[in-house]
Amino acid sequence: MNFVLNLKHWQVFTLFVILSLPTMIEFEDVFYSYLISTVFWCVFVIYYLMLGLELSKVATAQLKGNITLFIINSVIIITATLSLLLFFNGHFSGKGFLGLIVMIYLFYAFFQFFTYPVKTLKSIEQDSLASFSQYFLSLMQVIFLPIGIWWLQPRINKVSESYPIQNKHPSI
Repeated sequence: MNFVLNLKHWQVFTLFVILSLPTMIEFEDVFYSYLISTVFWCVFVIYYLMLGLELSKVATAQLKGNITLFIINSVIIITATLSLLLFFNGHFSGKGFLGLIVMIYLFYAFFQFFTYPVKTLKSIEQDSLASFSQYFLSLMQVIFLPIGIWWLQPRINKVSESYPIQNKHPSI
């Protein structure tokens, strides 16, 4: 999975642009539109999940956030996206108290999912735990992908070159 840290900004940009092109086509069957959008979203989430996992390997214990919560929220986001497509035909109305609780947790899951890798990246760069104001600009670059990748990915590459990931399993 180390390849995520070694991708160049133009490679990630090209991947996201190519995957987003079919989402701009309007199909007669709405299911296909939802399916294509879901595939694009899942690829983005998987890329970002791998990025968070790889950056957590580079970070020291003091700089890491809660990696388990990051993984759980990633799975919840993918599951919610697929469930929305398969069971709710792309539309979910969070009516009632249970719907409200689900929506509140999903907002939290998205927030934690987006902040974990950028906070870890900024913490590694400055070698101390980053505050929200210190990684806010990086968070905006993630939110405005694929444009933000032009500034974010070179920083990821620099961290990858500066802190090579050690293989945690000894070779026999």
